[in-house]
Amino acid sequence: MRRRATSLGPTRRILLAAATLFALSGCAGLGGPGIPDMAGTYQGTITVDGQTIPGTLVIEQDERALQLELRLAQLGVTARGEGQVTDEGFTGEMAYNLTCPGTATMDGTRQDEGALLTGALQARDCTMNAAGSFRFSR
Repeated sequence: MRRRATSLGPTRRILLAAATLFALSGCAGLGGPGIPDMAGTYQGTITVDGQTIPGTLVIEQDERALQLELRLAQLGVTARGEGQVTDEGFTGEMAYNLTCPGTATMDGTRQDEGALLTGALQARDCTMNAAGSFRFSR
């Protein structure tokens, strides 16, 4: 008479543990939402008060946390700050100093499998409170 094993063998335990960890990490394909890869360098424009200004947006990513750098060479300003990946794209807040210290916020959507970022931009400092938009692509 053969006795039926009631416990999982070591190989099955390892596979089950790996599958569970993978599922809990939120990776796409196993029912989790996944975290889109947003890291990279994007070229594009911001439009504020009817003026379109070329720029570069650099994003570094650690899971959902983002480090943002917006370079606007035409204005001679670089804004740096932090953001978060959202279900639709990202949000971020960056500090800059043009004529005085200010803050710029971005609320963007991710399109074309991450190749295009578009959204709303707000900038506030001692000389202005402006709203506009942005469009950046990899």
